[in-house]
Amino acid sequence: MKDSKRDNYIKSDVVAGIVTYNPDTDRLLSNINAVQNQVDRIVIVDNGSINVAAIDHLITDRIHFIKWKQNKGIASALKTIMDFAIENHYSWVLTVDQDSIVQEGLIEEYLKYANREDCRNVGMFTCLIKDRNFSDKKHEEQKSDIQVVDSCITSAAFCSVEKYRTIDGYDESFFIDCVDFDICYQLRDAGYTVNRINYTGDRLIEYNEAKKNPLMIHFTGHKPNTIHSRHSYRETWWYYAKKSVCYQEIIEAFKDEALNCIRNEKKEIATYKQILDEIKNNDEIVNEEF
Repeated sequence: MKDSKRDNYIKSDVVAGIVTYNPDTDRLLSNINAVQNQVDRIVIVDNGSINVAAIDHLITDRIHFIKWKQNKGIASALKTIMDFAIENHYSWVLTVDQDSIVQEGLIEEYLKYANREDCRNVGMFTCLIKDRNFSDKKHEEQKSDIQVVDSCITSAAFCSVEKYRTIDGYDESFFIDCVDFDICYQLRDAGYTVNRINYTGDRLIEYNEAKKNPLMIHFTGHKPNTIHSRHSYRETWWYYAKKSVCYQEIIEAFKDEALNCIRNEKKEIATYKQILDEIKNNDEIVNEEF
């Protein structure tokens, strides 16, 4: 028999955040149902969806719904969720994609580790992610109970509010690109770690849908067009690269060379956004790596 007092204590310390933009409302409802009994409240920030009225029908007294008239981007929405957590004295924030399904018991699993003495320096936890279709399966399985990772995706990430308050936080100059990697970069730069637990806590549906889309599979070629670097083709390549399953590997492959270019130009210490801009706009970096 479960201890209801203990369950209520767990929930009272955690808030979940979901960013929406023209969501499938049936799937969003499944998402809400999967997470609502694991947390105290859910914050939904809507980025100007055309079906916002349909989302309104899903709102209960345990959901704080913030509606924006225009799309301000993922980073702004996530920052708003973290600000809500700070203002309302929550200790942990679970962020969930609008089309993910969080598994039962995920929060309890996270808190088992969060309360351990050897995890006091963890800034963010993540879990095993099912159905992302990574070729090496490193996001679906691991041997140890918990391990340090370089970064994690936003969905099912479990962020310490205390650690978050010591960094700059979500960078609103990012609209969608690398928002998740940037926050991990900031936490690590501040001396914290990002740790993945050996628990499958999230099923991402979008990648199964993506496999049906030939543009998603091909994403307009194996590298950006470097002949017409000002042409919209380059933007299109990066748009679909972001949706591909190897996006993180693409960025990591270019990162060191981009840092060298920034140092050679005698710029100040590079932010993650500077690195990303250098990768996207410097043809020599892309050509050298490929």
